[in-house]
Amino acid sequence: MGQPIPTPGGWLYRLRLVGGRVSLLQLQKIQTCLTEGKLEITRRGNLQYRSESLLSVRVIEELQDVGLVGNLETDHLRNIMLSPTCGIDREAMTDLFPVAKRWEDYLAQRRELRYLSPKFSVGFDGGEALSIAALTNDILVRAMGENCCQIILNKTIGITVSSTEVINILDHLAHLYLEFTKLTDTQPRFSKMIASYGIDRLGQKIEEVSIDRKSMPNAHLGLHPQKDNDFYYIGIFLPLGHLSSLQLAQLITVCHRYRIPEVRFTPWRNVVLPFVHRSFSRECCQILSHYHFSFCPPPLAISACAGKDCLASWTDTQTDAQILQYSLADKPLHLHLSGCAKLCAYNSHCDFLAVGCAPNRYYLYHQQQLVAEVGAEELLTNIKKFL
Repeated sequence: MGQPIPTPGGWLYRLRLVGGRVSLLQLQKIQTCLTEGKLEITRRGNLQYRSESLLSVRVIEELQDVGLVGNLETDHLRNIMLSPTCGIDREAMTDLFPVAKRWEDYLAQRRELRYLSPKFSVGFDGGEALSIAALTNDILVRAMGENCCQIILNKTIGITVSSTEVINILDHLAHLYLEFTKLTDTQPRFSKMIASYGIDRLGQKIEEVSIDRKSMPNAHLGLHPQKDNDFYYIGIFLPLGHLSSLQLAQLITVCHRYRIPEVRFTPWRNVVLPFVHRSFSRECCQILSHYHFSFCPPPLAISACAGKDCLASWTDTQTDAQILQYSLADKPLHLHLSGCAKLCAYNSHCDFLAVGCAPNRYYLYHQQQLVAEVGAEELLTNIKKFL
């Protein structure tokens, strides 16, 4: 958890996770310490907390004791994405979590990197069937075999290295990025550095690459066997990525009852419970259903940024999304609402994209074409014109 970020509704805190993983101990600490605000899963599989008031020093220290708060100077460099089935996926070539953890430890120790953009992100894809390769990251580390990886930039160029060289190459790229950042008055995105410097400065043999794996946002939902036949994982759907205090308490109860050691948050803003023993996997699903958790998303796939809780937003995307979710629930559509042109929480192509452009007004796009500028109350009517 880094420094609090002021929002129109109070304060935003981001918890420090590695690849979306939270231990049962950490989950319990979140439950006892973060009681008044809202928990949200982000598009990078992280967890953030919104509160009307600042957290006390005591609460910050308690969260720090269980590893949810890092070095405050570099804690904003938290964007490390892994497949939710990393280490348990039957089709994976290798488990890249140890490499990702070394990168997380590296970032925490490198005080000089505090100037880098908090958007700087690295994804690690071990060849899982539930792949994150097609999702947006500045750098993708993709397994090519047991001890071989490709480091991919901008999804088009790559370097093939041994697994032991990955951190050294990422170190080189991070310091090139730092050098470029210090030449500007802002925190430029990593892609601007690549565009400005070109690829020659990487000092490696560059190859053209293609990422042919598609994002499968719902493939993890439901009950699935793990690599170890004695265990299953369960994917749970959460509307708009919100995790209520009641749902958090219920997840903790289930984890205790069935000896589940951790929870994994996904880049699709859902939850995975791994290491559910096969002898009580069906019973576990029944209990989750009793708690009104769903394993199947509705036909409508809808996502939204923070909306009125963000200083940059023109619109209340969360409320507008809830209205659309209720009115279009039976429509097989993919829809995203963004309060401004930054397109936060947007990760893939949508049938409809609404982008805030003025107070309570949106630019509405259909199949990537601008079709109208409308008020928030007119979104539903205009979307229905195309159905």
